[in-house]
Amino acid sequence: MTTHAGAAESPADPRVRKDRRHGRAFNAGEVPADRPRIPWTAAEDRPASDGEQRTRLRGPVSQGFAPSRVDRMRGRAVAVTGSLPDGVEALPVRPR
Repeated sequence: MTTHAGAAESPADPRVRKDRRHGRAFNAGEVPADRPRIPWTAAEDRPASDGEQRTRLRGPVSQGFAPSRVDRMRGRAVAVTGSLPDGVEALPVRPR
């Protein structure tokens, strides 16, 4: 997806599936339990769902990000993010 239109159309495209029920390897037990991203694969949440389940889960989230809500959060978001660079510089460096 490289455009807004493509991203907006993808949930309705049957070739684009995120739901684990469509994953052959996962359903066949071929994905090891210690795989680093197994929580993402096994999740049954909005980003990992399709169809009616995605629509049902997306509703409450969408309300929280309505333009009027985002506008009300803008001042606080700018204040918090504006202070982050200073806070990061003050953190101790951890050896790798």
